[in-house]
Amino acid sequence: MNLTFIAFIVCAVAYLFLSVVLLIGWKGKKEGGILLLVSILSLAWSISGIFVAVSSGKLVAISLIVEGLRNAAIIAFLLILLKKVTSVVIDGEHVKPSSYYCWMLAVSVLVVIYNIAIDIITGFTPLISSVTPSMSGHLAISVLVLALLEQLYRNTASEKRWGIKYISLAFAGIFVYEFYLYADSLLFNRIEAGLWGARPWIVAVVSPFIAVSAARNPKWSLDVYVSRQAVFHTATLIGAGVYLLLMSIAGFYIKKYGGDWGTVAQAVFVFAAIMVLLLIMLSGKTRSWLRVTVNKHFFNYKYDYREEWIRFNKTLTALDDILPIRSRAIKSLAQIVESPAGLFFKKEQDGDYQLAANWNTALPEIDIIHRDDPLALFVKEKEWVIDLQDKVGANKEGSQENKPVIAEPLKNGDYRFLIPLLNDSEIYGFIILNEPRSSLNLNWEDIDILKTAGSQVASYLAQYDANDQLTIARQFEAYNRLSTFVIHDLKNLVGQLTLLSANSKKFRHNEEFIDDAFETVENSVDKMNHLLEQLRSGIEKKVVGRVNIGELIGTVVQLRKGAGASIEYDGSNSSADSYYVSADKQELAAVVEHILQNALDATLSMKDKAVVKIAIIPRDKFVIVRIEDNGEGMSREFIRDRLFSPFDTTKGDSGMGVGVYQAREYITRIGGRIEVNSEVGVGTEFNLYLPFTVTSEK
Repeated sequence: MNLTFIAFIVCAVAYLFLSVVLLIGWKGKKEGGILLLVSILSLAWSISGIFVAVSSGKLVAISLIVEGLRNAAIIAFLLILLKKVTSVVIDGEHVKPSSYYCWMLAVSVLVVIYNIAIDIITGFTPLISSVTPSMSGHLAISVLVLALLEQLYRNTASEKRWGIKYISLAFAGIFVYEFYLYADSLLFNRIEAGLWGARPWIVAVVSPFIAVSAARNPKWSLDVYVSRQAVFHTATLIGAGVYLLLMSIAGFYIKKYGGDWGTVAQAVFVFAAIMVLLLIMLSGKTRSWLRVTVNKHFFNYKYDYREEWIRFNKTLTALDDILPIRSRAIKSLAQIVESPAGLFFKKEQDGDYQLAANWNTALPEIDIIHRDDPLALFVKEKEWVIDLQDKVGANKEGSQENKPVIAEPLKNGDYRFLIPLLNDSEIYGFIILNEPRSSLNLNWEDIDILKTAGSQVASYLAQYDANDQLTIARQFEAYNRLSTFVIHDLKNLVGQLTLLSANSKKFRHNEEFIDDAFETVENSVDKMNHLLEQLRSGIEKKVVGRVNIGELIGTVVQLRKGAGASIEYDGSNSSADSYYVSADKQELAAVVEHILQNALDATLSMKDKAVVKIAIIPRDKFVIVRIEDNGEGMSREFIRDRLFSPFDTTKGDSGMGVGVYQAREYITRIGGRIEVNSEVGVGTEFNLYLPFTVTSEK
């Protein structure tokens, strides 16, 4: 396997890939169709070259014929482009080709026919004895293509040459080399094997240039996408390959002429060359320069907006990044212009700009820019992306009034760009970026992407601040809610002790009353100690255990009777003490007490006719605590809209409006529910559904 055989394989692979890409993007236009034909014929020429290499040159005439067809396709493609730039245009249509174009067309047809005819006639004659006629035809083709390229490039408007620049370079490279090859063949009446074997390498190298031009000319109806990453890595590999090739050649001569030290010197030199290459490839500045160069010279637009936006959002929203969110905001903008560091100034409520974050840089001498500072006023008025070093950039209008006054600590540092962060047309703050790794002068494309990304950063940070404020508000809400419930419980305790104090004047000599009074006071002390513990800890501590429902109801009823209330409850029912609920005893007792107290309050106007009943009813997996009264009752609308709403009370200043709400919240939390049946003027029935755990202690 020789180098020529390998070269044709590489060339075939390159044009196979190019043909597939062009075929996928082709939409029927003749320019795109002929360019696709050029690629396919180049593929066919590469395959024929493989057979020539295998057959030791016996099939070279076939390769020349295929080459002639490829050249004819290239000439046809150039003639179509030349017609557009030399024809008379009427209403946007190229209707009258120039006389010069007609002459070029006629000459091209004659040269192509002559070249292909000569190749066919001499196809079965040994090439070495018939070099002159065949080589003269291919030499004429080379001269013709170079002439067409010169006319095409010269007649194309300067602002449109970027579209044909790379394909012109590709074809010029091929046919300059062809001219040299065939001129040498005619001069010496033989084909130089080394020059012949180098042709497929040259044709393969220029294939990316054809793809770039196809991507730059959508009017050819070729929707070709060339990945910037692919071009970047390809350029890196080619550069590394050329470097290593040159170093290998140098190493060869060092060994050859180094005498006794030749081998050692060669090994040291090659090792040093590889180390230098690795340092260059790992250099952020070098990679940045190469990326900028590729974007600037190979693509219509400087940025691949899809890739930039994905990277920008990934950096900004990376939850697994240890950087604080404001530092990530700096990093997300810095990556766009290859800046290594930056600062973030946030606008405070008083209008000053406070240093809020830094990324990859030490804190500057200045940590606040006052609202009346010339730079702050300029940013507020213009909302521009500013070049702090007064280089060509967003503030390039040129007049002195359009240049901001920069504070000395910022102007003298390594700071370069100021990017305003706009949120709903308001300045949220601004980010200052350090000098980029590669030289950069802002243009319209840089300004647009930086302003757009800056607005996205401002929106994201504003949302973050709003969430932070909401979290704080929720913490205050939880604290206020705890305070409200504590006040409510204190109100109940005060009411209970007040009623006890009022009845003591009438029943102080009653021994049963004295016993009940002490029990009531003891219960109140326990509740107040529980509340104090809550206030000390800042959170509500729950002591969950098995609570005997019958025992709990009996205690609550006994306390209310001690306060002078009349409640019907049959505590002797043996089944009542058989049900246990997993709950906090004090919290569950408070719930029952509150519902019971509401029932007593609802029957105050009934006087001697007041009836409050409590019953314990087992049902399925629940034990129901039913509290029933014949008081004023409630409407369905009141139960639906107001009964369980916090801070809604019918008791005036004496009520807090959180008791029933708190009761339902707790019953729901332990897996139960509350059902209310009521009728105005008839009475109310509360059913507390409590999930029991066991039916006995054993």
